[in-house]
Amino acid sequence: MIVPIPQFTAPSYGDRTLNEVQRCVNFYPEQTPGGWNLVSRPGLELLDSVANNSANRGAYTTSNGTVYAANGTSVYEISNLGVDTLIGAITNVAGSTISWADNGTYCMVVTGGTGYVITVAAQTIATIVDANFPANANTVTYQDGYFIVSANTGDRGQFYLSALNDPMDWTPLTFATAEYSGDV
Repeated sequence: MIVPIPQFTAPSYGDRTLNEVQRCVNFYPEQTPGGWNLVSRPGLELLDSVANNSANRGAYTTSNGTVYAANGTSVYEISNLGVDTLIGAITNVAGSTISWADNGTYCMVVTGGTGYVITVAAQTIATIVDANFPANANTVTYQDGYFIVSANTGDRGQFYLSALNDPMDWTPLTFATAEYSGDV
């Protein structure tokens, strides 16, 4: 049986005296013998602060639990003790997004049309210099042993595959184009 919850326990409610909207963030309704109460939930907690005074562009947790953060042009490995280890540098093109993917051995980063590979065990980063790496790469994902990169290629909707389990190796003919409609 679903019990209706009074309106005042919804995520937002109107205050009768001030006629303003009140926000109930990180609260959940709990029924007690005396009625309903809003019980607080834990919110976000600052776990670390990288000391290079640059904006955080993105963070990523690999499949084996390693956490990386891109701050400005620097990439850091963040430990659960709040210790930051500088891994290396990446480009910071104005307005570019950052995309991450990993296979447990390598973590690939794509930003500003450039690809980078972090070797997780060694905690080193290298720029992908393969001439066949797609120009204007903007996103990366990992599936079935391949790093898959999409690129800003106009209206063609192309995506590219790395060599099997090797994000540094790209073959010029391993790409596909997204179709308008699938085969029926």
